[in-house]
Amino acid sequence: MIVYGTDKAALKSTAYSGKCVNCNTAGSVQIHLFQKYAQIFWIIPLFPLKKVGYSQCSNCKQVLDSTQFDSIYKMGYDALRTGSRTPVWSFSGLAIIAVLVAWIMITVKNNTEENRKLISSPKKGDIYEIKLGYQEYTLIRVSHLVEDTVYFNPHSYQTNKITGLSDLKRKGDEAYTEEIVSLLKGELLAKLESKEILDVER
Repeated sequence: MIVYGTDKAALKSTAYSGKCVNCNTAGSVQIHLFQKYAQIFWIIPLFPLKKVGYSQCSNCKQVLDSTQFDSIYKMGYDALRTGSRTPVWSFSGLAIIAVLVAWIMITVKNNTEENRKLISSPKKGDIYEIKLGYQEYTLIRVSHLVEDTVYFNPHSYQTNKITGLSDLKRKGDEAYTEEIVSLLKGELLAKLESKEILDVER
């Protein structure tokens, strides 16, 4: 489960030399600039949103957001915004996602290359994870080879989830049928490319 939301972090603040619009106290107002950002898991900044501002009076404690600023407050706020850059750390979530995507792509590529090698030189006992159709998965096990033809024993069971293939493997050797199906190595490689063969285990 991915939990996401928004948060904000203080960037800059400046003292306002004029009087508080509420209590009329001079020099009591601070104007603050915050960076609002999207986050996941309550802690990881995903990407920056807009900058927001607030004023606070140390005397009467009145807090106003930037939409409530009068023209004088707004001048101080605009000066803060002009001199403030979006912090690099607010993009950290996107950077993490990019690294994860790259890692997954490299892992998938390496796994596909390994499966090609296993299919090109099959051995008795190799187990192939097979996608039969929508939410239909099963296993086949190499029985024997004759030149470029590979003979398999199909598994007795199917599962509707790819994660269920681990359960099928735990059923052991007796779960494979005596039935024999055959495929050429070229056909197996084509099925790997079309994602009908999901993985090969030796």
